[in-house]
Parts: sequence; structure tokens; C-alpha cells
Amino acid sequence: MNNIIFLTENLSPNSHSIDLLDGIHSLYHDPIIINYFETYCEHGKSGLERLISKQIESSAIDMILINLGTTCIIDPEFICLISNKYGIKIVVIFPDPEHNFEDHDRYYAQCADICWLFANATEYLFNLYGYKTFIGQGFSIIRYPLINAEKKIPVSFIGGIDRADRKKYISFLNEHGISIELAGHGTKRGLVSVEEKNKIISSSHIHLNFTKVENKRLKIFQRVRQQKGRIIESLLLGTFVLTEYCPGLRDIFSDSELDIFNSPEELLLKINYYFKNPQIISDMAARGHKKALYYESSVVFKRLTECVNCTSIMDKKFIGDSQFNIKYISARYYFFSRFIFIFKFKQAFSELYSIIGSKSISAKNVLFDIPRGFKHALLKK
Repeated sequence: MNNIIFLTENLSPNSHSIDLLDGIHSLYHDPIIINYFETYCEHGKSGLERLISKQIESSAIDMILINLGTTCIIDPEFICLISNKYGIKIVVIFPDPEHNFEDHDRYYAQCADICWLFANATEYLFNLYGYKTFIGQGFSIIRYPLINAEKKIPVSFIGGIDRADRKKYISFLNEHGISIELAGHGTKRGLVSVEEKNKIISSSHIHLNFTKVENKRLKIFQRVRQQKGRIIESLLLGTFVLTEYCPGLRDIFSDSELDIFNSPEELLLKINYYFKNPQIISDMAARGHKKALYYESSVVFKRLTECVNCTSIMDKKFIGDSQFNIKYISARYYFFSRFIFIFKFKQAFSELYSIIGSKSISAKNVLFDIPRGFKHALLKK
């Protein structure tokens, strides 16, 4: 085993990137960690790519792991190039293909020897294109330890209550005498820290989870359901989870480890049933916790490494379409104006070079992307 480069767009203390780092550190003593968003904003496209190439040439790198965002910062052709040139395996994490597959993920997947997905419901989308997949999100037991807290809260939910039909569920339960401890965007309590979130969940008899992940970008996303990380977080903390249905969930957890609802009426019936059977709650929480340990960061990363070791490096060639190119060039206009505003003309010229090469311009680029770049540069100052 040599070393790894971990490229990530976000290293916020509240992000799941921190969970990933726990898994990386369990196998690699001195991984090279690059926040590619910050590096790009400071040094531009050529600066980021020089840094990556330099690290490859100066260290014994055997894998690049990319925790991919949706800002189209990373040039997919560059990733293909360095993989082919240096013989390095590429693993790309796609956290939200439910929303991003068609215009983003299926294109960047061409750069990967392995596409790392967090839920199995979207696996066949990638397999249809011949992409190899690895399934399983890793969670840190340092951040989500088993807490034997006194269960003072009957039912809790943490998350944005304005999304999808969550308010409908919450109002229905309230009307039928079920009080819910709420936190998150749109609630009176508001956003809470990881520590506060853990305290609420671990003190709950039942923690609710909703799976509809409505995204305002397209109306059809009202139909999308997604396996949320909150399920495993809650089970690691030692709390029973009652979750809205989503595809693939029963492939992971049995009905003896968590329960599922499909309507407000069914949710109410199940809450009342479990209130009358506290021992069942306790037993299911214990079994669910045991299953959730399979998704502890170091365990998941060990499985990933075994998968990587059994995978051959593919010769990579990027194929683009207008659907992807529009999104990618939009990012170039954004960064062009952002760099111009802060007088980073060398970095701005690199973006302009890509824009000219694309021969693409639209009203959106002029009226939205360029002003947005100026705005964010101003806010940064």
C-alpha cells in the first residue's frame, strides 16, 4: 500500500467528508488531502492541476479518491489524463445521483475505475453504462457514538420541515396527540450542531426519517426518494428509527431492525403500536445498531480498498454532450467573472480560454453566471 490523494469540495466540520477522513486515516497514515474548491478559488484551474500532478510525481500515489461536488470545478479530461499517464486508480464518490445523474454524474463517471455510491437504489443507473460500482456510506463512530441516554423524548425529527410533504405528516401527528421534538431548517429551534443533534436523537424513543428529497431545479424531483444518512447515524447512536419508504432500504435493514411507513395514517398507527411495546423498540434499536456498525467508516473503507485492489485500471476517454457542456461552461463563466473581480487575471484567462474553445454563450451566461461570480467574489471580500 502506497498513498492516497483525497480531493474534496468541502471539509466543513459538519460534513460527511469528516466521516470519510476517519476511514482514510484507518488505512493511510499520511494521506494527501486537498480542498479542491479552496485551491481552485485561490490558484485557478492550472494551479489546482499542477498541485495534483506534483503530488503524484513526488509521492507514491496508488489511488485518487474524489469526493465530487456539483460545481464542475474539476476538469474530467484532466482526471482521465493523469490516470492514463501515471497508471493511478480513480475512485469518484457520487453522493446524490438521484438528482445529478443525467447532466453530471454519468459524465464524470467516465473518469472513475470505481464509482462509489452511498445507496444501492441508483446502482443500476451506473451499471447500464458499464461503470463499476461500490456501495456503502461510511459513518464515524467518533461523531456518532453509542449513547445510552435516558429516553425522555417520545418522537423526534431533525431536518428541513419545508421539504416535500413533511409538514403534512407533522401536522397530522400533532392533530392526533403525538408531540414531536423538532430541529432543523424551518423549525423554531432551527439548525443544531452535531452534538445537539446527537443528544436529541439519543434521548428519543423513536426518531423519524423522511426520504422524499424534492429539489426545486426540476418539478419531476417531487417523485424522488433517497436513502438518507440520518438512518445510520441514528442507529449508531442507539435509537430506534421509523422511516418513510425508499427503494433499496429493505436490502440493507430487515423489519426486525427498523420499520417503514408509507402514509401519515400508517405512521400514526405504528407510533402508537411502539408506544405500547417499548421492549420491541429497545430490541429493534439494538439489532439496528449492530447492523449499522457494518457502515462504520474504517469498515467501509477497508471494503472499498479490497474492491480497488481487485479492479484493473481502465484506459479512460471522456465523452461529452451538450447537456454536460452547458453545465460545465456555465461554471467557467462564473469563475471567469469571480477571478476578474479579485484581479486574478491569469486565472481568469484560463477560464476565458475554455469559454472560447467551447464557442458557447447564452443569455444565462451573461445575465446569471457572470453576475453570480461577481456577487460571490464580493461576499468573499
